[in-house]
Amino acid sequence: MIKARARGMRAAAVVAIGFLIAGMGITAASANSVENPNNPEYWEAQYPNTACVKVDPPGTANSYGSLSEDGRSVVLYANQALLVVNAGSDDVGYGAGNNVFENPVAGGSYQSPDNGGDNVPGVSHWIVCEYDGPNVVTPEFPNPAPPTCDADGALPSTPSTEGIVYEWDGNTLKATAATDYIIPDSVETSRTYELGTASGYQSTDAEGSC
Repeated sequence: MIKARARGMRAAAVVAIGFLIAGMGITAASANSVENPNNPEYWEAQYPNTACVKVDPPGTANSYGSLSEDGRSVVLYANQALLVVNAGSDDVGYGAGNNVFENPVAGGSYQSPDNGGDNVPGVSHWIVCEYDGPNVVTPEFPNPAPPTCDADGALPSTPSTEGIVYEWDGNTLKATAATDYIIPDSVETSRTYELGTASGYQSTDAEGSC
């Protein structure tokens, strides 16, 4: 009887913790919802090596993002692996009411699905998935030196970014992820620079405009 009561108390504690987390509006994946696209574990199964959480109500304060002023979009605080914005009931290919964005970026505004006739409803809930494994990095592409009156433009110095290997191929700078790092598919990984030429002087004033 004592063992049975102990098991019952532990089970009750688990249920109580689950209700507490759900009440806070941030719900982590659980073990029994892999078939329901309204649950974070469904998306973890669809996108391996991610860890997902659900924000419901959608305006709950959290460290991942916030609602837009009109309540129809989610704005992220950091680059993520996946964002699922749910509103309405129309199926645009990802389950009823879901709009799915792969590799969403920090500062991006991601809208609810259109329910037809340009009807964009307010967000009901949203699910965000972080990469669970390698670190996510974003390449840097500095601007080239502009041409002057008497000098051509010049390529920028090769940047130094943790987790990224840069190499030049002519005027094209290419970036690849180092071991244990990931560059999201939506992020630019190369840039070709077009360099301007010197304009030449139009007057005898060396400090004047070209």
